[in-house]
Amino acid sequence: MELSEVDKLLAEDSDGDDMLDVNELEATLTLEEILNEDMEQAASLPPSTVAGAVAVPMENPLLHRTSSRARLSIQKLSASASAIVASKAPLDVAKALEELLLEPPREMLVSPLAVKRRMRSNQHYSSAQQRKKDKAHHQGASAGVVKVEPMQIISKQLVKNAEFRDNGPGSPTVVAIHPKFIAIGTSKSLVLVFDHFQNIRHVLRNTASFHEGSSEPYSDGPVTAIDVSPGSDFLVCGYHSGRIVLWDMLKGTALKVVSDAHECPVVSLLFLKDQKPCILSVDAKYVNFSKMMGYVYVVDVDPIYDGSAGKILSVAILAQSAGHMKIAHITEVYSIAAISTDKVTFLVAIEPEVKVLHRWFKPEGVTVDNLPSLGFAWVALPGSSRHDPPTPILARGWGRHIQFLEVLFCPRHVHAKDGWPTFAETSPVDTTADVVATQWLGDHVIMYLNFHDELCVYDTMSRQELETIDVSSMGL
Repeated sequence: MELSEVDKLLAEDSDGDDMLDVNELEATLTLEEILNEDMEQAASLPPSTVAGAVAVPMENPLLHRTSSRARLSIQKLSASASAIVASKAPLDVAKALEELLLEPPREMLVSPLAVKRRMRSNQHYSSAQQRKKDKAHHQGASAGVVKVEPMQIISKQLVKNAEFRDNGPGSPTVVAIHPKFIAIGTSKSLVLVFDHFQNIRHVLRNTASFHEGSSEPYSDGPVTAIDVSPGSDFLVCGYHSGRIVLWDMLKGTALKVVSDAHECPVVSLLFLKDQKPCILSVDAKYVNFSKMMGYVYVVDVDPIYDGSAGKILSVAILAQSAGHMKIAHITEVYSIAAISTDKVTFLVAIEPEVKVLHRWFKPEGVTVDNLPSLGFAWVALPGSSRHDPPTPILARGWGRHIQFLEVLFCPRHVHAKDGWPTFAETSPVDTTADVVATQWLGDHVIMYLNFHDELCVYDTMSRQELETIDVSSMGL
């Protein structure tokens, strides 16, 4: 029996494993019987049952061309099976089926490599989304102003140093941050200088060799105060013995030693100017202004406070290098410091002459357990334009208050004509917990640490709190 064209197409499109021999196909059923039987079954079943019966699970992303064509043709055929059987002869049905089977495939073939790449990109995308969610969970509603990142390498080194009590460099006592370095003073008269990649650069040894007639190691005691000059490579550190040493961090050498400035431990050291080694030093009772000038570093010490108003608890210096040419006429003439005791904060002029300019008493309701914290900055006031010079403002954290005191200079202020500046207190900020420390982050953003180990960032321009970061895990 000779095969028709439809039989040949059906035989070619079937899978090799299920292909019947031509003779077997001839001996079993004719094409018309097969088609009539399929039409009767399709007509007797509802469309949903037919569609479910021919559904093929797509576990493999590679699509077989023949199965896709058969699936499309059977789905179309099941939708119009009743109409075809009622209106067309078996030959017309066969032609319609042939046209459906010969339609070009509507699904594209995908290679295994393309599938693998697609799955890998989806995994990377999912991982990135999860990292973003975790970061947002840890930061909460953070505006991204402050990033708290532990310095693991330096921390491990300090922990290791503390294990060697007798022969080690000692435990950390003070720290200062420079644009190039991180300086850490220890309990054994040493200063460890790291770069910002956390690599050790210098170990500034004890100053026993500078002490006349002393050969005892660590004779200066712990480093009790430290500061760095942002505009130069100077580092100054004060010791328990009361001595002060000026260092060159880049070379790791001592430039000058002051032995007679203090008779008790130095508690605070601050650079007054960036390019000159002019230093304000504080001990438990006295404040000294030291000028170490020239390459010889001749020391001139002037006491500016005798401690009669109580112990000094906090000191701040009005920065000299704000980067604004419009305030150069002020910074070249004036050096102003804020010195706070447990009762009052003094605004003191160091240059052009030593003078107490203003007394700012502590806020009401503050107990003896609350200590003041001071911070000076050049601030852009609300409503000012970019052409206006910034205003020096002293921020004071005391109890549950952040207070602000403006230092007012006349336009193009000239000391001989306009005299000393005046002062004006602005609206304070009430906090939810006692303030421990304050620090300006820019020309209108201030950060403070409260008693609950929270870093709070406040915008003085909009008078809004930008974010709060919990640092209780750091064990401050």
